[in-house]
Amino acid sequence: MSGYAAASAVTEAADGVHLDLATALGVTPAGTVDNPVFFSGFVARPDVAVAGLLAVADVAASRYADAGLGARLANLDPVVTAGGDRLRFESFSACNGVYARFDLDRDGLGSSEVGFGTTNVDINLPFRTALARLERHDALHLSVGSAELRASSLAGTHVERKVALPDRWVRGLAEVPALSAAAAPVAQVAGPGIGRFLGALPRIAPPGPTLYLLPVPGGLRPARAPVPGGVVLPGAARLRGSDRVWRFARRLGVHASPNGTTLWVFDLPGGRFTLALSPDPFRGFSGEGTLLALLAHDDAERHGRRLLEALADR
Repeated sequence: MSGYAAASAVTEAADGVHLDLATALGVTPAGTVDNPVFFSGFVARPDVAVAGLLAVADVAASRYADAGLGARLANLDPVVTAGGDRLRFESFSACNGVYARFDLDRDGLGSSEVGFGTTNVDINLPFRTALARLERHDALHLSVGSAELRASSLAGTHVERKVALPDRWVRGLAEVPALSAAAAPVAQVAGPGIGRFLGALPRIAPPGPTLYLLPVPGGLRPARAPVPGGVVLPGAARLRGSDRVWRFARRLGVHASPNGTTLWVFDLPGGRFTLALSPDPFRGFSGEGTLLALLAHDDAERHGRRLLEALADR
C-alpha cells in the first residue's frame, strides 16, 4: 500500500531490538496527519507482541472461502488504533469472513505513553521474517510511526495520499462492534485445555466442517449434532488464525451473537487476541447489515445530523 515514508523494519541496537512500524496518513484528534506517532517504548512481552502482530497480518493475507475474490485482492495492511491506554491492530481475511484483533493494553506496553488516532501499518515480508526470529528475552522497542520516518525527506510526497481501505473492510469494521455487543458468553476454556481443544480440531484445508461443541469441565467436546447450550463452530479450519497466539493464552472465552457470529477471545499476558468468525464461511461481515436497523429508528436523522456537526468541527 502506498503512503508510507519508509518500510517497517526490525533493527538491532545496544539497548535491544527495535521494531519500527511505518504508518500511513492517519486520523487523530488534531486532524489528519502524515505518518503519525502513536507509541514509542519497550513492550513487556516481546514474544506475545510479535505473535499477536503476525497473527493479525496472517489473517489479512489469508482467504478461507471465496477463491475468486481472494485471487483478485492483494495482501492488505492491518489497521492500528491508539486509544490512550492501548494499541489495537485489526484486519479481515480476503474473504471477509474472519476478523482478527490484537490489543496491547497498559500492562503490555509498560510505562510509555500512547497517543490517539487510527491509520494503517506496513507489515511487509522482510519485516515478518525478522519478527519471526525474535525471542522472548530480546528487549523489544516498539515504535508505531517513528519521528524519524515522519521527518524523512520523502514526507512531502505523502501529504495528499489517502489510506485506501476496501469498502468491505470499512463496512466490516462497523459491523463487528455491533455484533460483538450483542454476543453472550457461552463457554470458557482455561490453561492446558486450550491446547487440547485446538489441537483436536481437524487440520484440513479451509474453511473446514461445521462442528458442534459441548462445554464440559476443562474444555469443549465435539458433538455430532446441535446440543442445548452448545457452541456452533462454522468452518472450523478458520480458527487456525489463532495458531501463533493460543500457546500464550491463559484463558479462552467463547461468545456467540444472535445471528450466529462467534467470537474467540484469547487472554494473553499484557493483551488479548480476538477472532470473530462469520455465521458461514462464505458469508462476509460486510454484508451483515446489522447497522441498517438503526436507520429505521425515530431518532436516526437527529443523531446523524449531530454526528455531521461534530465531524465538521474537526
